[in-house]
Amino acid sequence: MSIRPETIQTTLLAVLRFVNVNDKNSYYATCPLIVNGRTCKKKCTQHTDDSWFFSRCQMTMQDCNYSYLLPLKLQDAKGTLWATAFDEGGIHLLHKTAKQLYALQNNGTTIETPSSVIKRALSCYYSFTLLVSTETYNSEMKMKVTVNKVALVDFKVECHALLAKIACLSTKS
Repeated sequence: MSIRPETIQTTLLAVLRFVNVNDKNSYYATCPLIVNGRTCKKKCTQHTDDSWFFSRCQMTMQDCNYSYLLPLKLQDAKGTLWATAFDEGGIHLLHKTAKQLYALQNNGTTIETPSSVIKRALSCYYSFTLLVSTETYNSEMKMKVTVNKVALVDFKVECHALLAKIACLSTKS
């Protein structure tokens, strides 16, 4: 992924406090075809006969895929932050693909529900690699935060890294 010059990449250790998957805007229908070795993931539209039209490929098919567009609320010691996780980040957080979550929401089971999937992800510490940029919309500047990578925090590794930093500080004084 190429990063625009006005975009800052940073890492944040934070707790996941909220994931909004209750509305239909948390995922979107996408093309399932492989293009140049990667899944296409372009948005598609549903016809009245329940078939799907893929504008990039100019094809109609009976099935589509789904990709995440998850609004997240992250919290660290300094406060909270809203960010958006796309497909890869959403899969790492929820351990389900967007298509699996769509099936849970629409074919509901009593064993597993979308809220039970989210509850497992909440209140865990994650290391988020974020892309931060600003956008102007209706003459108003807004900060846009996108999750680039996400992983559960390995506290043993984090402690060793902090101890190494402390050791460097103590040898300098």
